[in-house]
Amino acid sequence: MGAHFRRMVKKQIEIEAKYEGYIKRQQDADQENENNSRKLGFRKGLQYGDIPSLSNELKIKLTAVEPATIGQAQRIPGMTPGRSHGDSDTHEEDGD
Repeated sequence: MGAHFRRMVKKQIEIEAKYEGYIKRQQDADQENENNSRKLGFRKGLQYGDIPSLSNELKIKLTAVEPATIGQAQRIPGMTPGRSHGDSDTHEEDGD
């Protein structure tokens, strides 16, 4: 079992070394996308109650807080990344 384990570890290290550059670029791109999405603003006058995919609890919280950006919405307790990236019609591009 010791020799088999060493071969598996060696193979895993070789794979990680081989793909390290690709993985790093993908992680950097993912981080850049995340940073950009946090800057997206919500459309002014957005009626959170009209978004069927939101729970009633989040509709109440979003209406009370009125976040200006996705980044602010993500800091609301109970808000998950999936919930804060909802429908693209609720966003406006930075600078519009």
